[in-house]
Amino acid sequence: MGSDKIYRWDRRRLTEARREKTFNIDILDWTILALIFIMAFFSLRLFFIFQIASAPCIEHQLMMGQSSAYPPIFEMTFRISLALALFWACVTVLRIMQKRKSWALIAWHGAIFMAIFFLSMMNWNLTFSTYVNPPDGFMVIEPREKPTPLNINWQKFENGQWFAQGLKACIWLDENKVSYNETLGIKGASTPVMKLWLKGRYAETLLNNQSYRSLTHYERSLFLDIQKCQANIMNYGRHRSACHLDWLYPVHPDLIPPEYVREQYTMGK
Repeated sequence: MGSDKIYRWDRRRLTEARREKTFNIDILDWTILALIFIMAFFSLRLFFIFQIASAPCIEHQLMMGQSSAYPPIFEMTFRISLALALFWACVTVLRIMQKRKSWALIAWHGAIFMAIFFLSMMNWNLTFSTYVNPPDGFMVIEPREKPTPLNINWQKFENGQWFAQGLKACIWLDENKVSYNETLGIKGASTPVMKLWLKGRYAETLLNNQSYRSLTHYERSLFLDIQKCQANIMNYGRHRSACHLDWLYPVHPDLIPPEYVREQYTMGK
């Protein structure tokens, strides 16, 4: 007669077989979860800053962090997302070689791959396919290339200089151009996300909807003065108004406000 007794080594073999068919979270799973959470938080934080910030131009926001040694910040987050995908692919291959198979484990790996995919796509949408020249800086300008006294938003007169309200815009000295945008929204902003992906990168869609005009000689001189002021070590630590005002710009000396504006300023005095 056979014995119903199960030996210790048989119990260990059965335990190992059950463990291979079940789903258990180990250090690799916790590691990928932590990395995805950190990257998602970091990327979303940067994205929300981009959405709510008063961005002078698309290039100013999406090319931030670029230097001779490092790419833009969103390109770096995209590359890190690809590194996460490579790491999880290696973990998947390792577990296949260990013959760990279960529907729960397959679903878990699929869910992680989907999370990494959407994280990568979000960062990919905030990059450019070709090199984009970042601006030399920004300042407040008149949106019109040839303003007239009647369409200028006059604001104040100080130290013999008239100031008007304008928009912050990016300046490119070598290309002799300036961007001007009242908003950074895109046409058809309610378009589903998948359709936006099929159309191309979100960053390039924004770039294609941005407007430019030529930089005037007066604006160039103002911008060079601002750069010179910012480079002055004596201004370090001072408020930015020491070099330029928020939403106000000095009007060209040849432009004089209408009489009713001058009278209003005189009455205010």
